[in-house]
Amino acid sequence: KIYRLNLNDNLRLDTVRNLFLLGCYTSLRYSDFSAIKSTDVIKDESGYILKIKTKKTGKVVLIPLMKNAIEIMQKYNWNLPKAISNQKFNEYIKDVGKMAGITKEHTLSKTYNNKGIPITKQKYLFISSHTARRSCLTNMYLYGFNEYDIMTLSGHSNVVSFRLYIKADSLQKARKLLTGDKKDYFLKPSNERQLMEV
Repeated sequence: KIYRLNLNDNLRLDTVRNLFLLGCYTSLRYSDFSAIKSTDVIKDESGYILKIKTKKTGKVVLIPLMKNAIEIMQKYNWNLPKAISNQKFNEYIKDVGKMAGITKEHTLSKTYNNKGIPITKQKYLFISSHTARRSCLTNMYLYGFNEYDIMTLSGHSNVVSFRLYIKADSLQKARKLLTGDKKDYFLKPSNERQLMEV
């Protein structure tokens, strides 16, 4: 919905939306995806690869650029507009989410004093720059990419911290099992009887 939203009459929100989508396509943090430069992009026979030293960890990550990410970079002649503050970005991306119709009520559990407190509000109000990173990692996971391959893009050094980023609900995880490379296990009921008899 955010990708398809027409923002031709609002340059500021169009820029914020495009930066947010870059985060969704690269798994980078705001401090990194908002500062991508043309010199960070390598082009070879395999395509475009983003090579960037992440500001938070100092790790160098190599990220193959998706078609949509390339289109955004080309729109700005491979040099993004000057970044605004993360606080302002988070304010504006909520406006984009609202305009895109991401208004269904959504409940998240926030931890206060070791207790999970449910918070319900319209979904666009939960959107922030960090949503882009979580969305990228979750979508790649649900698409079936290997966890360790995804971790090389995100810069995570261990599986436990990486899995905290995966925001797939139980239904999405069940669907992933039904459509993944082990789907035959679920599509052949006779296997269950044979396995139980062993």
